[in-house]
Amino acid sequence: MSEQTPSSSERPEGSEPDDDGERRRREDLVRVMEERRAQADRFAWAVPAVVVASQAFLITIALDGGASPSRRFIAAAAAFVTLLGAAHLFWKQMFGFALYEAVIKYERGELGLPLVDRDSLS
Repeated sequence: MSEQTPSSSERPEGSEPDDDGERRRREDLVRVMEERRAQADRFAWAVPAVVVASQAFLITIALDGGASPSRRFIAAAAAFVTLLGAAHLFWKQMFGFALYEAVIKYERGELGLPLVDRDSLS
């Protein structure tokens, strides 16, 4: 007589079947989340360069003595909007990094893989 895996209605709440398919799915999820985190990290390093370049361009217009007051105002307003956009993107990236790290840490723990984070290094 072979033992059968209990159906989802017979399994205790919170438990999952322990099979190779589920493990592969979790390993794939960890791999994909680590790749997404790396992409977000690369993107986060590109944004400051673009912001600095746009701020330099707009500041030269805003400080140009020969420019009309309306042109100087528009350049200053655009520089302020660029600054707000960069701040928004910064906070969004921080949230995304925290989310990716939480998912990766949870899934690595579920798979029994070693955790690599600041808490475990100290």
